Amino acid sequence: MIGTTMTSTNDTAASRVVRRFQAAQPRFLDVQRMLLDGLKQEGWAVNTALKIPHATTRDFDGTRLWFKTQSVYMNDLGTSPNDFKNTHSLSSDIREYKSVQDLLADVKRMRAIQGKG
Repeated sequence: MIGTTMTSTNDTAASRVVRRFQAAQPRFLDVQRMLLDGLKQEGWAVNTALKIPHATTRDFDGTRLWFKTQSVYMNDLGTSPNDFKNTHSLSSDIREYKSVQDLLADVKRMRAIQGKG
């Protein structure tokens, strides 16, 4: 029939695909924990006791990563790492990072763009 939709059953093929896709995606919080733990192992100073957790390099170049619920932000080169308003998003979906090395590659790429590669 033209113009009708399948709403009579709760278990349509499309809903099964959506549920399977959602089950395959890791939770944002789990990925955030994995990344923060990995950065800590890489020697970054990690603070998770804040409303917006962050990680700061220990090599004094001023790089700070801020972890919002679903995304990661990095401060601009030459700005205070304590000021969230001078940040840019590295990722709008942190689930794209499969390891901390993926995140660090993005940090390195962004620093090269900002002139400190």
